[in-house]
Amino acid sequence: MARFLVSLVTMLVTAVIAYAASTFGSRNSAIFLATSATGASGTWANQGLVISTTSASSYNAIDPNLVTDAAGNWWLSFGSFWNGIKLIPLNSSAGLRSGSVLYSIAQRTGASTAVEAPFIFRHGSYYYLWHQAVITDSDADVLFYHYADNGALLLGINLIAYDGAGWPYVY
Repeated sequence: MARFLVSLVTMLVTAVIAYAASTFGSRNSAIFLATSATGASGTWANQGLVISTTSASSYNAIDPNLVTDAAGNWWLSFGSFWNGIKLIPLNSSAGLRSGSVLYSIAQRTGASTAVEAPFIFRHGSYYYLWHQAVITDSDADVLFYHYADNGALLLGINLIAYDGAGWPYVY
């Protein structure tokens, strides 16, 4: 079974999407990039492979999330399950990997080092790493997440606020 996950970032007039393909439960995975002038269905053009992993890799190229920093540089966070979340720089003109640098930015400790579904976003001068999805609009930042309650799978939605020191909290 193939697994596809998508991260969409709109930059200037071009829509950019990072998507992953993987065989479920394996590290045979890859993240690709596509662009569109409008973002409309049928207008996407594949730009190629960004990064891939094999069964010999200690991490998994899945769950892509594109983010731009304050200077306009592009970054891709990714990683699912094995050995935590990684971050690589991208070439902002082509969108493909820039160099061979690979940063490890989050990992659990203990028997399992699994961390899934990274989402990095900038709020003011801080960058936040979430493990679900955060949507920012003009009114508020919103955290979307899945959770289980007595076996029922549910969707949670909470607003995010920031304390005086800049730490986020949900309410």
